Amino acid sequence: MTYSQSPVLLRGVVVPGGVVCPLFRTESGDLVSLTGLSVQGFAPGILMSLQGRWETQSVCMQAYPTLRVEHISVKEPLR
Repeated sequence: MTYSQSPVLLRGVVVPGGVVCPLFRTESGDLVSLTGLSVQGFAPGILMSLQGRWETQSVCMQAYPTLRVEHISVKEPLR
């Protein structure tokens, strides 16, 4: 995973298990903590694209990189 202040686009699904912040599993299998726009209303297993920027310091207190979500695009449920 590459970290920069430039916007990034990730595809994947929200997964259960985030204690402080929601967790997102990318198509490549990486786990990411999420801040910014909320994914709370999305059920696990819904394929979506998230656009945002990597946080250099996270409030999530989880061992995963944190993406500050700026835009959410829902694709489709995984089958």
